[in-house]
Amino acid sequence: MARSEFTSDKRKLSALKLQAAAAIAAFLTKIRQIRIEFTFRHPLFG
Repeated sequence: MARSEFTSDKRKLSALKLQAAAAIAAFLTKIRQIRIEFTFRHPLFG
């Protein structure tokens, strides 16, 4: 019984890791988009 609890905890941890990775990836893509928009709107690059 303790073993199954451990595996379920492991599954929860991996799910959290996946969620965190997805959130970080979305955050980075958003930053990249903002940076690209800023670069294109900047007077020097316009």
